Amino acid sequence: MNNGAEGQMRVVSSGKEITGSARIVHVTQRDAVLRGLKTFALTVLAALATIIIPGVHFISVPGGLIAAPIVGVMVFMKSRGAVKGMSGSFTCPQCGGSNVLDYQEGKPPYYGSCPTCKSPYQAFPA
Repeated sequence: MNNGAEGQMRVVSSGKEITGSARIVHVTQRDAVLRGLKTFALTVLAALATIIIPGVHFISVPGGLIAAPIVGVMVFMKSRGAVKGMSGSFTCPQCGGSNVLDYQEGKPPYYGSCPTCKSPYQAFPA
């Protein structure tokens, strides 16, 4: 992950918490706009696809066309600046072993297990 910002991560394992160094990647403004536009387009297409269904189309088409911009803006607002991935290193709270994590996609928390003691952990941006 080459375009992230340096920061800290919080790692929790069996009730014990530790911090580590991390590179955190956030959703860019462009990606957030694209997600909002895709959601808008899919909502409009779903609304237009129901034109052929008798009776239902009186509610679904206007409702979908009204909801499309609202849903698109909501998706944009929610995804803008959200954490997209994280990589970093930390010491296991259970055994003190060195751990490295690299999650390219997905929302936190990130789950894994220590390769030394097999203790499960959750990692969050701090």
